[in-house]
Amino acid sequence: MNELWQRWRLLAPREQWLIYATGLVVVLMAYVLLWADPQGLRLQHSRQAQQADVQRIEQAEAELAALQARAAADPNLAYRQALQQSEAQAGELQARIASDTAGLASPAQMQQVLRELLQARPQLRVLALQSFSEPLDLPQDNTLPAADAAQSPAALPLQLYRHGVRLTLEGGYFELLGYLQAVRGSQVRLYWQSLDYQVQETGGARIVLLLYTLSREQGWLGV
Repeated sequence: MNELWQRWRLLAPREQWLIYATGLVVVLMAYVLLWADPQGLRLQHSRQAQQADVQRIEQAEAELAALQARAAADPNLAYRQALQQSEAQAGELQARIASDTAGLASPAQMQQVLRELLQARPQLRVLALQSFSEPLDLPQDNTLPAADAAQSPAALPLQLYRHGVRLTLEGGYFELLGYLQAVRGSQVRLYWQSLDYQVQETGGARIVLLLYTLSREQGWLGV
C-alpha cells in the first residue's frame, strides 16, 4: 500500500486528474448499464404491446367499416348484430390503449419536474435545452379501400406522439449524479433514450440527457 501511495505522489497533477476522470467514467458506465439498459428493454416491450393493440384496433375498425357499408345497402338483423360486436371490440381496445398511456407523464408535467429539479441544484449550469414533438411511426392497416376509409369515422387510425427534451448540463460529478438520481426517483414516468457523459479538462463534467414521454395529444413541449 505504501508503494502505491508513493507512486501516486510521484504522478503529475494532470495525470492524477486523468486517473480520477477515468474512475468516474467507469462508475457512470456501470450506472448506465445496470439501470438505463433494462429501462430501454421495458420501453421496447411497451412499444411492441402498444403496436399490437393498434393493429387489433385497426383490424376491428376495418371490419366495422365494411359491415357499415353492407348494412347501408341491405340492412338486416345479422349485419346489425355483427356491427355492434365490432364496435364493442374496438371500444374495448381503445380503452386499453388509453389505460396504458394514462400513467405516463404529460408534457407539462415533464417540463415542471425537470425545472424544479434544476432549481434545487444551483451548482449545475444549463448549456442547452431543446424540446421536440413527433408522431410515432405505428403500422397502419391498408386492407380497407380508400373510399370506404374516407367515409367511415371508425376507420380513423390511432396516433401516438413522442414529446421530449434534450438537456445539456455542466457541473461536478456528484451534483450531476444527484440530478440523474432525482430524475429517476421522481413520481412521474419518463423514458430515457440516451445519456452522454464527458469529462472536462478542468475537472468538471458535462452530460447530454435525452428524455421523453408518450401521449395521444399532439402538442409542443415548451421550454
